[in-house]
Amino acid sequence: MIGYIAMFYCSFCYHAVRTPTVFSQLVIAALLLQVIGTLAYLVAPAVGPFIYEQGLNPMVTSGQTSMFDFYQRSVAEGPAWLQRNGGVAFTVGLAAMPSLHTAAACLFLGFAWQHGRILLPLYAFLTFFIMVTAVATRWHYLIDLPVGVLIAWASLALAKRLTRGAVEEQSVVVPAILQPEPA
Repeated sequence: MIGYIAMFYCSFCYHAVRTPTVFSQLVIAALLLQVIGTLAYLVAPAVGPFIYEQGLNPMVTSGQTSMFDFYQRSVAEGPAWLQRNGGVAFTVGLAAMPSLHTAAACLFLGFAWQHGRILLPLYAFLTFFIMVTAVATRWHYLIDLPVGVLIAWASLALAKRLTRGAVEEQSVVVPAILQPEPA
């Protein structure tokens, strides 16, 4: 989670300052990833592999147990229970397919490949780490990872298409100081 958050903040700060002409493309890609990923959760809901065995990190396993308990009680007792307990017990949705942490890491890695190569060594390491720990902690099945990669690719491609005109327009803007004086 910390690696994912670091990639998020680092990407937004780096591209806002160093590549402002494509910054809107990054923002739109990140938003699209969240929308597409959330819709994918509806299409392929999954509880996660942690119901079958514990992960490597006891703290993560404890969180998963709490989330699964919330899920089971909300299904068993319905909307009335959710209304009474949702504000206190509901911290995060329970889902596995796809891995949106993998998707976001791959999105930031892909964007760095295109617009910020200096970030690549760190991002390649963090992306690999996120993918391994997603499976090792039992948050995700192995199949969840490539679906996350596909969502990242689709989000980047769609954002590039949606911002094509804006990016081209921004790239030809000449600062006032460099514009010739009127005759």
